[in-house]
Amino acid sequence: MVVAVVRVADEDFLAGGQGAEDVDATSCVAFVPRRGALSVGEQDLSVKVVAAINGMKKSGHDAHLYKHQGKVWVEIDQCMLATFDEIEQLVDRVHSFDELEGIFRQRHAEELGRSLDSLR
Repeated sequence: MVVAVVRVADEDFLAGGQGAEDVDATSCVAFVPRRGALSVGEQDLSVKVVAAINGMKKSGHDAHLYKHQGKVWVEIDQCMLATFDEIEQLVDRVHSFDELEGIFRQRHAEELGRSLDSLR
């Protein structure tokens, strides 16, 4: 097993797998090493998510961890947020990148609808 030290904000953590050194974050997030997975606050960051972020970067996408509304997401191209589960499904080819974008658009529209309802 290859283990790489990954620089994230001001904290180091261990990531299993190759290419993990490419992962970064835009905000200070506490990372806690756990057995078999990385933890971002209360969320596990799997090797699949690290590999997907690195793969997207190598394909020309801007992908990184982003904290929004108390939850850590994967931000893609500064216009889309995806959950860790959605990114793992992308890696497992359950969804295509276009389908992932559709999931984001649907979630975003639902959140906007809730926000508008709360203003009434």
